Amino acid sequence: YSQKQKIINLQGYDKKPYHFGFVLGTGTMLFSSKSSELNLGREIKSNGPSFTVGILGNLRLANHLDLRFIPSLSMSSSRSIVKYGIPVSDTGYSKESYYDFRTIIMILPLELKVRSKRYNNMAAYALGGIAYTFDFANKSTEEGKIKLPKSDFMPEIGAGIDIYTEYFKFGIEAKMAYGLVNMNKNIVDEQYGPVTNADFHSKIFFLTFTFE
Repeated sequence: YSQKQKIINLQGYDKKPYHFGFVLGTGTMLFSSKSSELNLGREIKSNGPSFTVGILGNLRLANHLDLRFIPSLSMSSSRSIVKYGIPVSDTGYSKESYYDFRTIIMILPLELKVRSKRYNNMAAYALGGIAYTFDFANKSTEEGKIKLPKSDFMPEIGAGIDIYTEYFKFGIEAKMAYGLVNMNKNIVDEQYGPVTNADFHSKIFFLTFTFE
């Protein structure tokens, strides 16, 4: 049975100069900082499952090398910064509340995809690129308290597997994007003032399913 010849699906698909598709995905949006605690009793709480949908455009550059553009919209339930109250002891603060951020991000990534030689109806690939992101909902739920920068640039790196079915190519990929813009910049809290002593950045982990 192992020596039986497999039916090869979509044999000339990868030789097309360009093709299109769509993507669906999930992931996690985080705030990342080298310091776990910010000044004035603030702490980053990294959480926030996200859902992503987008359109995929693929341009063939050479054998096993493609250029992809995938404009997407990604929505996250929340990312949080914890706010602490007056010190109650020598060891810490009394916790008061969170600054929750409901995030809706437009992502415009440009990626290079390097694909392995096809084995039957499967091929592995690696990718890298950079994405411009714009956050439509960059304000905390406590209206007027904290605003984040709207725009960011995020280098991306990832890997995945293409599966060639009878009618379309199905891909599963994992990818990480790390923001270059310091989210601490120009953040102002009406009560406590600017956050100044710790840089923190956006970080997104994606698990994406492609249909081409």
